[in-house]
Amino acid sequence: MFNNWSYKTNHSVTVNTSTGKNRNLIVLGYNSDQGIISNMSYKRFTGRFTGDIELAKQFTLGYSVNFAHSITNVGDDSVWRSGTRMDPLSELYNENGDLNFYTNKWMQDYTMPNPIYDTRKENVDVQNKRNNASANLYSDWDITKELKFKTSLTYNYSSTESGAYFSPNSTNRHLSVNGASYNKATHEQFNFTNILSYVKQFNEIHKIDISAVQDLQKYETNAIGVAGFDIPYYGKWYNVNEAQTNISNGSVKSEWALLSFMGRINYNIKDRYLFTATGRYDGSSRLAKGHKWALFPSAAIAWRISEEPFVKTLEQISNLKLRLSYGVSGNTAVQPYATQGQYGRYPYTFGTSEVAAWGYVPSLIANPDMGWERTSEINLGLDYGFFNNRLSGSVDFYQRDTRDLLMQRNLPSTSGYTTVWENVGQIRNKGFEVAIQGVAVQTKDFSLTIKGTFSYNKNEIVKLFNGKQDSPGNNWFIGKPVSIDRFYKYIGVWQTADATEAAKYKQVVGTAKMEDKDGSYTYTTDDMDIYNKIPKWLAGLSVSAQWKNWDMSVYSYGRFDYGARMGTLTYDQSSCRFNQIGIKDFWTADNPTNVHPRAEMVAIGYLSGSSWAWRDLSFVRIKNINIGYTLPKSFIQKFGCKNLRAYMAVENPFLFTKSDYKGIGLDPENCNSEASARPLTTYMVGINIKF
Repeated sequence: MFNNWSYKTNHSVTVNTSTGKNRNLIVLGYNSDQGIISNMSYKRFTGRFTGDIELAKQFTLGYSVNFAHSITNVGDDSVWRSGTRMDPLSELYNENGDLNFYTNKWMQDYTMPNPIYDTRKENVDVQNKRNNASANLYSDWDITKELKFKTSLTYNYSSTESGAYFSPNSTNRHLSVNGASYNKATHEQFNFTNILSYVKQFNEIHKIDISAVQDLQKYETNAIGVAGFDIPYYGKWYNVNEAQTNISNGSVKSEWALLSFMGRINYNIKDRYLFTATGRYDGSSRLAKGHKWALFPSAAIAWRISEEPFVKTLEQISNLKLRLSYGVSGNTAVQPYATQGQYGRYPYTFGTSEVAAWGYVPSLIANPDMGWERTSEINLGLDYGFFNNRLSGSVDFYQRDTRDLLMQRNLPSTSGYTTVWENVGQIRNKGFEVAIQGVAVQTKDFSLTIKGTFSYNKNEIVKLFNGKQDSPGNNWFIGKPVSIDRFYKYIGVWQTADATEAAKYKQVVGTAKMEDKDGSYTYTTDDMDIYNKIPKWLAGLSVSAQWKNWDMSVYSYGRFDYGARMGTLTYDQSSCRFNQIGIKDFWTADNPTNVHPRAEMVAIGYLSGSSWAWRDLSFVRIKNINIGYTLPKSFIQKFGCKNLRAYMAVENPFLFTKSDYKGIGLDPENCNSEASARPLTTYMVGINIKF
């Protein structure tokens, strides 16, 4: 079902035609990635054209054009889930060598078709085509020595065409009639920016830099789609209009715009004392009437200590700069028209006809008071450099408070609605970031450079829509992170000696045992613990070395102190009808373990609400290793080359974790469910040639 190997290619060509006052650059690229499943692949063609020309001594006109065309064969991600859930006794082929649609003879499970059918394009063909094009035209005008003006006009266009076909022999259609869908969408973005700047130096002591900015952004989306079943003849998704049953269609159009004005003043005294003040006034069409506009100020000061006379005498100090800043920014990340409410189609019985009539009922509550989400941040930082900057880096401490968050709040079902968009409460992120870079070794033939970063962040809810009161229905708790899980604490399995006590909880020997904090013999929300889903610590490390013509680099990173509920464990929850990934130690009378409860014929629902399925996702990943050799110029110049480097690289070679999911082929970053694609290790060889 899965190929052990797949191939990936990456080609890029760059042409520089710059001559004097006319500069042009062309970059063309092609990428191809064949997945380990035959009907999953990716191809991408790219082009970038940039250049500028000096029309006059004080006037420059420039352009940039980018284009990308990609084709993604998606397949069906249920292949991953079905392939890992199949019973070990499954028979994929019959005695004649033909595929069995149902693979389990001892228990005919109609929910588990043969996943090999879904790897064949004649059964599952899902394709996404995407075109992206952007064009930018700008001009720079030096009006005077101190006064400059820049204007920029950018247009972005993207179109997405998505088609899907599922034959009767696919898991999606399950020996029923075939089905297909076709969707097409276009997205347009228009930006118009003008910047007027004034820079003036006064008697080598004072320097002032003033900027005024106007920016307009406009977005438009159009989409249409159709789907249906029982198509009389094969034509992929292009003949979906011939579907005989359950034809559905829909269309979408949305527009929104953002208009911004900004002013900034930078004041510099002797290149030692730096002051900045900024004011930004933004208006967004996505927000409610009367709440569309808001002012966002910011200010910063800095002291370049290394420029002070009493520090310049210290040869060990190359750079020392102390910074303090405070600013407010805004966010309007809600769907257009969300503040206006929404109506949805609803079927109802009308008269004596058996065909349902359609009406419209409110499906989303309007919020005429929804405005900007605001984030205020204070930052104290230090930039440093020692020994001619062989050792350099920065340290930053920050506190970031976000108020009036744009979030959907759950509503009681008795209201007739499920959620409402609101400006909800306040969250706080507080922590520090450290960056360090050092040239550990520097000789004529050998150099070794090490770069490292690490950071700590504490995320907590400060206030909610109801003040300082928790909102358990939304999983929001004062003083806790905004993204959490709540579970009953799994403490083992009810053993034979615990039969009497287990009965008080309506449990039997061999089932899961949870912690009852108040001893009430019932499990309530008061017995639940809170588990953090946001990493508190982040770290990265890059090591690069060069010896003569050889070079090598290694990049690694890690995330720590967070976790998640593993979908691979909760999907079937110890049901013995399916293969259980990562569960090797079930409870039995002869194996009275506390690791996993006994297997059942059906899924054990309450396990998903316990910490049994929670895993610590902390990890360290070696992301990339690259080794290259640059041929001597004396040799390659014979062939008209300016530079030629050959290299070998491997991506994602190593992963270090303390959880058990690594051994079952899962990944802490993007693979916590059976339907997720498995992490791959990629080996590459390549050549960089410059003429």
